[in-house]
Amino acid sequence: MTIFIRHYGAVIKEWITILVPAMVGGMRPPGSPQRLEVRRRRAIALLRSGETYQKVARAVKASVSSVVRWNQAYRTSGKMGLSTKPIPGRPPRLTSAQTSTLTKLLVAGAKQAGYAKDLWTLRRVAGQRERQVFKQHV
Repeated sequence: MTIFIRHYGAVIKEWITILVPAMVGGMRPPGSPQRLEVRRRRAIALLRSGETYQKVARAVKASVSSVVRWNQAYRTSGKMGLSTKPIPGRPPRLTSAQTSTLTKLLVAGAKQAGYAKDLWTLRRVAGQRERQVFKQHV
């Protein structure tokens, strides 16, 4: 999201371009863990070619502090320091195949699943999920 403020020019535009996505979507940038790792590796390659932290940060669309942190991790642990970390928390209850099947069912609509009204409620979705898991265990 870029907002251009005419009175303050390009400097403000650059700050807003950097800050607004972080404020709107949280701290983690969009992209798969693998894409983000490629981004970190690209930043290190640029640093090793002699670019400054500021230029690298601009090139990979990251903050300077992130580039510094990636460089420290690289110097400490090599390429392993740039690798993706496992996501903490409870593992998903549904497999990716189950999630895909449930998503297709939900997109098709509640009427297609046998309900009178084309409205998904939490109870209906949970029921479909339970039926799907039960089907796979039988």
